[in-house]
Amino acid sequence: MTPESIVEVLQQHAASRPNQLAMQHYDAHLEPIAGLTYGDLVVSMQKMAARLADRVRPGDTALVAMKYGIDYLVALLAILSLGGVAIPGMPANRRSSQRLEAMLRVGQSVAMLHDGLNDFTEGILARHDVHALDLSAPAQAGGTVPPVRRIPGEAAALLQFTSGSTATPKGVLISHANIVANQIAIAKHFGHRDGLRLLGWLPLFHDMGLIGNVLQPLFLGGTALMQSPLDVVSKPASWLKLIERTRAHTSGGPNFIYDMCVRRVSADEAASLDLSAWETAYNGSEPVRRHTLERFAEKFRASGFRATSIFPCYGMAEASLFVSGHRFFGTDGDTAAPATDSTGTLVSCGPIDAETTIVVADPVSLAPLDDGSTGEIFISGPSVASAYRDECGIRTAPFAYRFAAHEGRLFHRTGDLGKIERGQLFVTGRRKDTIKIRGVTYHAEDVESIIERECPQIDDHTVCIVGLPAANGDETVAAVVEISRTTASSARSTLVSQIREAVSLHAGVSVARVCFVLRGSLSRTSSGKFIRSLCRESLVDGSLAIIDELQEV
Repeated sequence: MTPESIVEVLQQHAASRPNQLAMQHYDAHLEPIAGLTYGDLVVSMQKMAARLADRVRPGDTALVAMKYGIDYLVALLAILSLGGVAIPGMPANRRSSQRLEAMLRVGQSVAMLHDGLNDFTEGILARHDVHALDLSAPAQAGGTVPPVRRIPGEAAALLQFTSGSTATPKGVLISHANIVANQIAIAKHFGHRDGLRLLGWLPLFHDMGLIGNVLQPLFLGGTALMQSPLDVVSKPASWLKLIERTRAHTSGGPNFIYDMCVRRVSADEAASLDLSAWETAYNGSEPVRRHTLERFAEKFRASGFRATSIFPCYGMAEASLFVSGHRFFGTDGDTAAPATDSTGTLVSCGPIDAETTIVVADPVSLAPLDDGSTGEIFISGPSVASAYRDECGIRTAPFAYRFAAHEGRLFHRTGDLGKIERGQLFVTGRRKDTIKIRGVTYHAEDVESIIERECPQIDDHTVCIVGLPAANGDETVAAVVEISRTTASSARSTLVSQIREAVSLHAGVSVARVCFVLRGSLSRTSSGKFIRSLCRESLVDGSLAIIDELQEV
């Protein structure tokens, strides 16, 4: 019988395997610093629920604004156990304060859980009428552990904010049934089994970090192995070393982490690693690039890494997390043909799950398109949420599209562009991230990929391509490049020439403006993607802090 909620699953595990390790957190030296068995996890969840019970009632929302770690997860699970709706947030600091305040407003939160006051936390609390609970302080004696309650599957569990690649992030109302359905789909497509050991490092406010990296192993009665995002990004080799040390079956992240490993892990370090236990190396949350997969597989062959472990996938908060995915090199060995489209350039994100329906339609007329034609992706299935919650309230319209061939089904309009070929899904980019010149559509991410591939002096994920309005009503291509303070003027001139030559040769379009800004100047989403709309706006209104610029003459 399918469980109704992740809380029900944890209670079952606590009864059947109380001494099984549920979570283990590692420090920067790759040493275990905190861990909980399933028995301890449920007891900790119940004690935390006792601290929250007089503030969080069924249906109430509560914001978790804490640092990465096991305490964060215990707090979030306690909210769910009370029938509340958890908002996965982040600690308050200069960069996150505005986003946290939007979460409080949109979520109409009754409580904000944090792990210590600072100037930013105090500022937020001064501006919002919300109960604050400092979980770094000792618990007050006398709290009563609330009785175990049945949580209906249709009840809201999370208000998961989108990563923010659009200018105004939205909260997605995800039900307990959505989460359970997605856990079943992930396990099926990844080939996960009871006792899974999954090493995660993505932030817990990110859907992949929470639903993929933590809830998946907990759903299967396995162990969620945890490593700080800061440790991994500052030293990618530490991630690979922890995969080796823990013998993790599954680990992964966005495309950029694989690029970082290729660039920053030395050949000697690679040769010293044993990655033979790594069964599934998933790549998702941002466009998957074929050359990245091939370079990573080649470099870490010496580590015992198998190319067949590479697993591109596609997902979004609106679908709880996972939509589709598969093994890039097949299952027949390293020589299997990689799964690409008919052009050989796009990486397949796998076959469509049997429980999920995908329609590719014309973005304007909404008419469904034939296989092989690129259009906008619409999705329907048990993992797909039913509404957004934003400053205007609850909005169901983006989740209520209908197609005649699929009577009775409601579809979510994703805003992503893609196509289906031979039963496989290929994602080409965002609908709003296209540039139209003389009737031809160019994808900003494709142009960025060309620059990163053809211009070795430019670090990956430091170029943002946008379309700017032209006098003739068309658009022009602009490249904004993040550089360090030490990049010389002569080097910048060379980079401009390389960028223009590469894009002209491989995309057939001219780059009209190349602007240089200091690293960290451009706004990014919680998963590290450029917020392209904000970059475009700041270029148009002149507010972008450009340190050098060369325009086409």
